[in-house]
Amino acid sequence: MAREPDLRVIPLICPDCGARLPAEEGSVIFPCGECALLWEPREEALVRRELRLLAGEGSVHVSFWLFPFRVTTAGGEVTTLGEYRRLTGNSNRLEPERQGMPPLLFIPAVAGMPPHLLLRAGRLLTLRSPVLTSRRGFPSRLMAIGRGERDAALMAQTILLATLGPERLRNLSFLRSVKVTVGEGGLCAIPFLERGERLLHGEWSLEI
Repeated sequence: MAREPDLRVIPLICPDCGARLPAEEGSVIFPCGECALLWEPREEALVRRELRLLAGEGSVHVSFWLFPFRVTTAGGEVTTLGEYRRLTGNSNRLEPERQGMPPLLFIPAVAGMPPHLLLRAGRLLTLRSPVLTSRRGFPSRLMAIGRGERDAALMAQTILLATLGPERLRNLSFLRSVKVTVGEGGLCAIPFLERGERLLHGEWSLEI
């Protein structure tokens, strides 16, 4: 008889300060409010994850994965923000110093977000490529992080295709040639204003 694999239990105790980590339903990464750190269970230990806190108005912070990416198409490789803007037909003004920067995919990391809102938020932020201004500190209210880096990376192709214009999406030979490759992901926390049951980011006209 084959031996059953050993079950490993990782206590949700902050390795840094010893505080108990809150275990919200659906969470895969856990914040420690005592020492302002994030911890992710991996194999037999809790591994620290960095969190970039973005500036802005709002008391509720929503976590997103940020992935630098490149796109391979029948017409060649897209590796810069300027090239990505041209691929999508985005006519919004882009500062010259940002033309050669790597583009970023935004993929929501929160637990329980309906699929249509998840796709909409990721599409809008990726397409708009907003300037990201960080600030110091740790969010007092951070929505549960329910999507790890690996699962988020699996959504890269879907989010990228959602940012393309109708003429691209009607071109089947072009779509078959599209391949998205992502780099190492990082977590950021974006502040949102509460509006009843919705969360609003006024500057980016984003509601979830």
